[in-house]
Amino acid sequence: MDCKINPDEDKPFLGKNIFFVHPNDAIHNELVMPVLRAEYQVFEIDTEDDVLEAARRYPDAVMFFCLANTKSEFSFSEHAKLIEKIWQISSRNNLRIGIICESDSSSLRRAALYNTSINAVIAPLSKGYDWVSKSIIKCLSLIGAKGVRRYVRALCDDEDNAVVTMTLGDNVISGKISDVSSVGFAVMFDADPDLQPDTTIPDTVLNIRSTEFTIPSRVFGVRQSDEDNHLEKEYIMLFDENVPVEKSPIYDYIYYCLRRNFKR
Repeated sequence: MDCKINPDEDKPFLGKNIFFVHPNDAIHNELVMPVLRAEYQVFEIDTEDDVLEAARRYPDAVMFFCLANTKSEFSFSEHAKLIEKIWQISSRNNLRIGIICESDSSSLRRAALYNTSINAVIAPLSKGYDWVSKSIIKCLSLIGAKGVRRYVRALCDDEDNAVVTMTLGDNVISGKISDVSSVGFAVMFDADPDLQPDTTIPDTVLNIRSTEFTIPSRVFGVRQSDEDNHLEKEYIMLFDENVPVEKSPIYDYIYYCLRRNFKR
């Protein structure tokens, strides 16, 4: 596994966007989602237009071209043509490109390093998905791709019907979720329940895009804003880390939101 580091990359930033180009279902399940669970912003793109658009919009992105695909249009030679177009609009000092291949070879390594200036990882799936995912995550960590924000957030749209219902004693309160991550969410309640910091709510039920799950939570804090002379309160809730809960629905939703926002 190769991962070149630019010593000049020491400025603070919010993090890099990670793109997997031409992934198949196995790469989605075994690489893309594990990288997302490691709290990196990941996207999957398939068309040349999307690849070039990503290079334009995110000049410091990281792109992994997936050669581990039987389709001839996804061969290394075809990818090399696209990579050459990327370098025509992107800085080789900022944008990083790696490849995910079936197996490593000296000829492939020479072509990747010298003909296309690959500057991220060369990751052969012959070593196993677990090894490749760890190698990718290690490389992303070395180049500081996570940035300042520790956890990836999904910003909720009205169309998502992202809501939360909580039971407090004999009262049931509900509200609209504005954003969610693997560690918590922000909510604006229909009627302000005047919750105090550290209030624990065992019965917290999230419903996001018709997927419902229960996760105990507690109040972390409150954000207040003045909208048209009307004070609005948004509560920041953290999930109870001591209660093991399957968070796949949250990560699936975060992935959905990242993909949706890129397409806009």
